[in-house]
Amino acid sequence: MIVSPCKGCEKRRIGCHENCPDYGAWAAEVIRRREARAKESENKMMREGMRKSLVKKAARQRQWREK
Repeated sequence: MIVSPCKGCEKRRIGCHENCPDYGAWAAEVIRRREARAKESENKMMREGMRKSLVKKAARQRQWREK
């Protein structure tokens, strides 16, 4: 996790995020990581048919049946 550059900044004041290059770079990195995480999560999603078959298999196993 990236630590915000505002922690312990001597130049910190109200509204300084607009002009601070360190904060801008930090915010861009946070947004990039968030988008990458969302894309990775999207790739991990199961197809609907696969999900349905896994639910059916779990129900069969709970009922002590093979098929």
